[in-house]
Amino acid sequence: MKSRLLVALLALAPSAAAQNNAAYLVDSNLDVLFYVDISNGAAYPIGSTLGGGAMTTPAGLTWRPDTQTMWTIDLSGGEVGTIDLATGAFTTVFNTGLSGWQGMDYDPVTAKFYLLNQSLNVYSLDPTTGQTTLLGASGAPLCTAMDTDPSGTLYAIGFSTPATLYTVDKTTGVFTPGTSTTPVGMQGLSFAPNGRLYGANTTTDSLYVIDPVTGTSTLIGAHGANVQFAKGFEITTLPALTIAQVLISGTGCGGLTQTSGRPVLGTTFDLTANGIPAGSTLGFEIIGLPSGGIDLTGAGLTGCTLYVLPILASLPFATGATSAATTVTLPTDPSLLGGAIPVQAVVVAPGVNPAGIVLSNLATLVVGSV
Repeated sequence: MKSRLLVALLALAPSAAAQNNAAYLVDSNLDVLFYVDISNGAAYPIGSTLGGGAMTTPAGLTWRPDTQTMWTIDLSGGEVGTIDLATGAFTTVFNTGLSGWQGMDYDPVTAKFYLLNQSLNVYSLDPTTGQTTLLGASGAPLCTAMDTDPSGTLYAIGFSTPATLYTVDKTTGVFTPGTSTTPVGMQGLSFAPNGRLYGANTTTDSLYVIDPVTGTSTLIGAHGANVQFAKGFEITTLPALTIAQVLISGTGCGGLTQTSGRPVLGTTFDLTANGIPAGSTLGFEIIGLPSGGIDLTGAGLTGCTLYVLPILASLPFATGATSAATTVTLPTDPSLLGGAIPVQAVVVAPGVNPAGIVLSNLATLVVGSV
């Protein structure tokens, strides 16, 4: 019943359309694939890359647009294979038989993978046969990521000072130095389809836009506390996913506050009322449409504001403790993505104010796919 009520509300709620392409990073400390919101750099965990025990340490990500698949290479074991974007699971396709891999890129122009090694050598890999071919020494210090721009030019980036951007000869493997950028520690590099160059940095755990001509880098934002060591970043040709968000605003009265879990399609999450006054007799979550903020002091609810018009649902919860959670299940329905759900907790609390009722602040839940 709750799910049907939410569906009805979301049909009325505004929806936010995705503007960017889907982007991902892989953490080689945690061995986890993350989805990255390139508008702010925030990263959201998807799942482990250690599926089946084949992968030891993922090093680099690259998108193959002709097969719509994400690829990585094992730093230690040398396996090359695909990553499931829904689960993070790795599947071995080839084995290079070498270790020390630092980065990889699939070039649609030559239809080959290019591989970067700690030995400072550059290799190509035939995606049909799996044959790995030594192209030659880069002639540059340690580089940790590579990517091809929309015109077909292959770039690599140095790890330490100066963090030089190089162009790569796809026949000889020789690197030609270009401009330098900051900060050092770029270990993920990816051109978006529109030609913008992005870098994921392990020193700051943040995402940047880099000008390949001037080297100027612009901070987009931090990946967040879940990321420890981003050893690969890639923007795909897929549309961006919608990020589930909980937007808290306004103020409650009587000490009552509203929080929520993230509203991801096909999952359950808790609406939680905190600071429930002692002696309360009834509590419920109201779900409806935004009211714009109606001051209820004149009705005896001192300092209270009604943020949600309760035209759709009231979900009761017990009030015997200082906090109470109401579990809600969202259906798996892509048409709900981006819909906004306003939620406010209401508690009957005799003696707290003349009306004996307190209201929480406002939680606006933006439905997402991740």
